[in-house]
Amino acid sequence: MASRYEYDTSTLEFTLLTKLAGSSPSSLAATNGGFGTSMSYHDDRLILSSPGFNSGQGVVRVVPADTFTIHVSATGNDIHNSGHHAESPFRSLRRALAAAGAGDAATAYCNPIVLGEGVFRLRWDDAVGCALSVRGVEGTIVHMDGHLTCTGQVHLANLALTRRPESTLPQPDEGGLLRFDGAVATLTAVSLSSATAGVGGCVFATGGTQLTLTDSTVSLCGADVGGGVAIAGASEVTLDGTTVSDCDAATSGGGISVDDRSTLTLRTQAGGAETSIRNNVAATQGGGIHAGFATTVVAESDASRHGVRVVGNSAVDGGGVALFLATCTMTRAAITDNVATRDGGGLHVVAASSGAISTLTESQVQGNGAGRNGGGVAMSFDARVGLGVGTGVSTSTAAGDGGGVWVSESSLTAAGPLMDCSAGNDGGNVFATGQTSVTLSDDASLQSGNAAGRGGGIACVDDSTCMLTGSPSAAMQVVSNRAGVGGGGMYVRNARVVATYVDVKYNVADGDLGGGGVYAWHGLAAASLLVRLTDTHIMYNIAGYDVCVPVAVPVPVAVAVAVAVAVAVVVAVAVAVAVCVTMCGWLS
Repeated sequence: MASRYEYDTSTLEFTLLTKLAGSSPSSLAATNGGFGTSMSYHDDRLILSSPGFNSGQGVVRVVPADTFTIHVSATGNDIHNSGHHAESPFRSLRRALAAAGAGDAATAYCNPIVLGEGVFRLRWDDAVGCALSVRGVEGTIVHMDGHLTCTGQVHLANLALTRRPESTLPQPDEGGLLRFDGAVATLTAVSLSSATAGVGGCVFATGGTQLTLTDSTVSLCGADVGGGVAIAGASEVTLDGTTVSDCDAATSGGGISVDDRSTLTLRTQAGGAETSIRNNVAATQGGGIHAGFATTVVAESDASRHGVRVVGNSAVDGGGVALFLATCTMTRAAITDNVATRDGGGLHVVAASSGAISTLTESQVQGNGAGRNGGGVAMSFDARVGLGVGTGVSTSTAAGDGGGVWVSESSLTAAGPLMDCSAGNDGGNVFATGQTSVTLSDDASLQSGNAAGRGGGIACVDDSTCMLTGSPSAAMQVVSNRAGVGGGGMYVRNARVVATYVDVKYNVADGDLGGGGVYAWHGLAAASLLVRLTDTHIMYNIAGYDVCVPVAVPVPVAVAVAVAVAVAVVVAVAVAVAVCVTMCGWLS
């Protein structure tokens, strides 16, 4: 009905001449006359919604609703208490959300809600579009029936959200606990756990959502895609001092799935907690993180440590991180102790997003394992990866090829130490095959315990190109590697290798194939296949042959090659082992 009231703009006071009633809270609330009273304008009418409002006329003071704080306590009462101060709290979070205006699509700002210690239950089926703040204290636990969908500004703090153990509701399709669609949300000191969904076991973000989790945890969640968190629809999610652990996916992204032009940022700030993706499992790709289709993963830490860690995850491909048509940029991050039953124990990269290069700077790829290829890193189908200065690949293993890095039809640049890796077949640390380019420079030394059947340090085969480049003042080291069959330091088969300012020494080939330092075999009579060693020393290696290139080619070619080698390479005898330089291939 029509309102009869007077309004004093100087005092913000309404003098109500007729009591009005409405059913929907809004962005204005009245103080006197009972908490929960709210007002809105419709066609020049003042609509008053007032649970417990008993005065037919009087004076109320109206202020923006978000300046009220609604209190909820385990000892509160939804019927007799007003909720507007700590001495008269509500009992349920559902009642608090209703009083805050969360059920009205026209509400711009909901009242902030504060929960005390205890266990609270929530089932809320409508999307919350208002600006909403919910804060708890240590020991605040919210048992969720279904999930909460937010489309506006959201801030959650000091809460533990988990699926209610007795819930009989089916799992949500998206976001087991929280679903954000076009929201701007921050979660601080929030624990999310023990929920399942089709996509995003704990959290799903889509529709351009901007979500930040700080000092929070996501754990024990499961989904078909994105066991812990799923990100889609050009959304941006940042984890700062946050851990995603012990989640699982029936397909990809055991910890986190990033898709559809979205961005995931993993960040650790100076003095803050580390961000870690830990002990997650995916049945196919990306045990820790799976990123696909024009997405970006960024990891950045303060200068004092490797504060972002992807550790202890497992999958078929990409035990730690799997990228498909995606890009990652990592600075001072660690990918450690992850396992792939097939390829890419630490990192698996398939194809590049618009030709972009995934880069790791001052980072560690360490202690990872693969059941087939690429214990540390596996790359295929035009993938592009740059391992920058200070980034090492170490103590990783592969049952097949490339204990450290396996590169197929792709491009790798490396400028950090490559050491202590092993492969069951070829390429103790680096294995290159197909139309592949591998460039090792600066501090990218192959040394200290790499081992394989062939090519203890590096194996370049089948039309690949490997460039090893040191400097006059700091030669690249291919040192102390071991091969069980041949090519203790380097194994070359139908490929191109150009080495400049390289020391190949103290390597061992145990088998009959020989080549303690270098074994090269060219079975194709193609001038494009060559091994060129310039200002390079091959010395103190152990095998039947220090350098062996057993290929039957026309004699004039062999003679020319032998002359070139005499100029470019210093060959030394180690432990009284005979040295045979019968170069019968394209070595110049």
